Amino acid sequence: MTNPLVKRKQAQIAEIARSAPLVDGPGAAANPTSASTIEWVESEIRVLEHERARASTTVETYLARIREGQLLQPRLLELTRSYDRAKQQFDNAAAQNARAQDSQDVEESKTNEQFQIQDRAFPPEIPFKPDSALFVLGGVVLGLAFGVGSAAAREFVDQTVRCEDEFASYFPDLPVYGVIPNLEPARPSHGGVDWRLA
Repeated sequence: MTNPLVKRKQAQIAEIARSAPLVDGPGAAANPTSASTIEWVESEIRVLEHERARASTTVETYLARIREGQLLQPRLLELTRSYDRAKQQFDNAAAQNARAQDSQDVEESKTNEQFQIQDRAFPPEIPFKPDSALFVLGGVVLGLAFGVGSAAAREFVDQTVRCEDEFASYFPDLPVYGVIPNLEPARPSHGGVDWRLA
């Protein structure tokens, strides 16, 4: 990489060399003005090259620092996370300590105070629960409902024909040829013989 100032000085040297008179031979005398100008330009070139070298060194230093920063970035992130966790734990501990201190201060301030009952409680003269009348009434109502429902269900389910007239009402087109009496002694009859249709 060539410094633009160096290029400019080289162009100036070339311009001066073109405008200077040519030397005819080795013994000919050189122009003193041209020689002093060339020396000044060469000294300027040396100064600029020195500055370029110093600038290159500075650039290399900065590049090395950038590379080191890229290597240290994960470590910095880890330290940042550790700091955030430690700060959160410290904040939580400080808040708990403040609440505990407040509770202790309240207890210490209430130690010497006397509490007085404003409204005294009196037991009821009659018990509020259980209400016996309500439970008895509920039991009677539920028993009646269950009994009526059971009787109705049994009546609907039972398909037995109990007498000749009931058979005639169910089947009016069929004649009755005879009846068989119920001879089971265990079942009481209703004042007569229990007949079964045949």
